[in-house]
Amino acid sequence: MTRAALPNNLLGSFDGTLSWNPGLLQYTGNSGLLSGFSGPVNSASGQVTFSGANPNGAGGIVNILDVYFDVIGPIGSLDTLDLDFSSMAAASTSTNLLEILTLKDKPVALIEEGLLGDVTGDDLVNSTDALVMLSYDVGTALPQAFLNRITYGFGDVNFSGATNSTDALIVLSYDVGIPVPFPVGQLFCPPAPTFAPLLSSAKLPAGTGGEIIVSSLPVKGEAVTGNVIDVPLLIDMSRSPEKLGSFTVALEWNPAMLQLVKYTGGSAEGFETPVVNDLDVKNGKLTVANANPYGAVGIVNILNLQFKAVGEPGAAASVSASFSALAAAETFTDLLPSLEVSEGIIALRAEEAQPQTYAIESFPNPFNPSTEIRYQLPEAGLVEIVLYNVLGQKVQTLVNEHQQPGNYLIRWEGKNELGQTAPSGMYFLRMSAGKFVAERKLLLLK
Repeated sequence: MTRAALPNNLLGSFDGTLSWNPGLLQYTGNSGLLSGFSGPVNSASGQVTFSGANPNGAGGIVNILDVYFDVIGPIGSLDTLDLDFSSMAAASTSTNLLEILTLKDKPVALIEEGLLGDVTGDDLVNSTDALVMLSYDVGTALPQAFLNRITYGFGDVNFSGATNSTDALIVLSYDVGIPVPFPVGQLFCPPAPTFAPLLSSAKLPAGTGGEIIVSSLPVKGEAVTGNVIDVPLLIDMSRSPEKLGSFTVALEWNPAMLQLVKYTGGSAEGFETPVVNDLDVKNGKLTVANANPYGAVGIVNILNLQFKAVGEPGAAASVSASFSALAAAETFTDLLPSLEVSEGIIALRAEEAQPQTYAIESFPNPFNPSTEIRYQLPEAGLVEIVLYNVLGQKVQTLVNEHQQPGNYLIRWEGKNELGQTAPSGMYFLRMSAGKFVAERKLLLLK
């Protein structure tokens, strides 16, 4: 009744019939009339008729009757619950509501019950199901059997009406033994997905307080046309009492200005291996999702992008980030209400003359927690840039690939090859390219 205009917005009376195929669904009973309505409910083979009146009326979404069935038809069958009303009137005014009535009959697919969260149909709920949910969320092609189970509602473990990275976070948390306020892993008879939010007894709490800032700012605010530029995607959780648990984000840019060279997972622990849909990068779009049941705090690097500047000098480009899901670890709080996205503008300038010499430098130095490393190549060749500690042990390989002449910029985030934070102290940065070998000292302060 939410769209009925005053003074006819209260349901007062009705006469209705619900019909079905008795060979597929066996009637087992009903709740009696609800929401303050009184009147008879009669059943026959494949049909229930009901009449009710409430002199005070009822507004909003009004539940007038629950009807119960046993599924007796073969799995895979499809039935339709056919609803019809011969009369319907508003309270107080007795206005005929049939003229504005819209009926929506719902097809019912007869499927086997299963475990909530089991989208693969193997009677287990684990990280494989979370991976399928993340893949579905970013639009990756999936087997039809998995898509069917997601459509039936097995993946919507928080009953939000959608299967996304938040559901994957909940499943991963369940899989590692973290308590979740949802019946994950329990036998589940899927409701119609449209009505799932109405059936949930445990909603995602909305985030309160603590602004969360997302930035897609380039490491350097300008790029030479023809050169590459690095754009880390960062989520600043330092003002939030929550830990970042999961996200789904669509990244977009103008492909006439920026050409994606590569992308890598975040440097934050637990966010190193996102699920990425890169089928539309030629049109300037990348969709990414990830989940970490243990969460991350502070400034969280969730993805790293590298672009080649292809626009005309003097033009400006940007990378936009649009989040469709963002949730906290452990509490599963919806963080979208606290989100603020800051896009980085990249100014394109004319290409510099090709470097005539090899060079490498870093800034800042000393540094905490990261430093930019700039180097130049006068000719193409294999380039290797490696960090060592004072004992001569390799800490991390930053570059090991064949590169063209030009100016380059990379970052060291103060971590080792395993993504662990390196201790404070002196480090040695060694670059080798062709016959050129150089070593620089770096001081990491904590």
